[in-house]
Amino acid sequence: MSEEKFSELKFSAWDQDSIVNTALREIKNENKTLSLHVWQTVLTDFLGEQGEFWDLKDDSVVLKKSENEIAEKVKEVVQNSNDDLTQFSIQLRQIWEQFNRENIVFKSLNDFFCEDLNRKEIFVRVWPSRLCPYQKDGFCVSVKSSTYAIKMCVHELIHLYWWQVWDKNINVIDKEGWMLSEMAVETVKRNSSLNELVDDQLREESQIALKAFYSMKVGDKNLFECLDEICQKVDYKVVDFMTEAYSFVKENFDEINAKYYKFEFDSREDLVESENER
Repeated sequence: MSEEKFSELKFSAWDQDSIVNTALREIKNENKTLSLHVWQTVLTDFLGEQGEFWDLKDDSVVLKKSENEIAEKVKEVVQNSNDDLTQFSIQLRQIWEQFNRENIVFKSLNDFFCEDLNRKEIFVRVWPSRLCPYQKDGFCVSVKSSTYAIKMCVHELIHLYWWQVWDKNINVIDKEGWMLSEMAVETVKRNSSLNELVDDQLREESQIALKAFYSMKVGDKNLFECLDEICQKVDYKVVDFMTEAYSFVKENFDEINAKYYKFEFDSREDLVESENER
């Protein structure tokens, strides 16, 4: 039996030029890759609450300042947060080492996916937004909260394992596969030894998938109960689970997709209402 291998997370503050360039791209959202709710989160993190730099109109975002003015505002936010990013990355590394003591996270994921992650190092870059952009060599986490940042580390690590196995065995890239991958982070957690660790250590941030899925029902059954049943039915064999769960999502995609975007819309409505109350 080959020796078990564990990846290492390398924490650092993301460099300012990369933050500015990424922030400006996400603020424009030209390819509409961000949902409206997530788009507003990015705008709020870098430009402040709606009003001065951006506003909502007809279920979309209107930028109210020139590109140069927006760029200057983003640069100001980044410069002001530089020391915080550095200190937070040091603190986060220490918190992660305690959370992942004796490589418990990687051991749990190795066991569930029946293979090691084929990366020696994963670079975790701290930046000012709650959005967590993915890069080829790692991902970003938010400076806003250490608990939230650790949750996102777990979320993204499950994604790395998931796509490694998926690409070798399923190798389909479509909207149903993406939707399943976002649901599956919770299913992996719930059906592995990660569950107790995450619930005990992260508590209020123990729900590691997208919020829309937790209250969602498919037919008259909770979405995650459906996925748990599939996982148990295939005796926790991950490739069989991927195959069966992918078929389940494809069969019910219209319902799942509609409910997902309704949740996003309702979240937006809550945000607009709270802003109007101020």
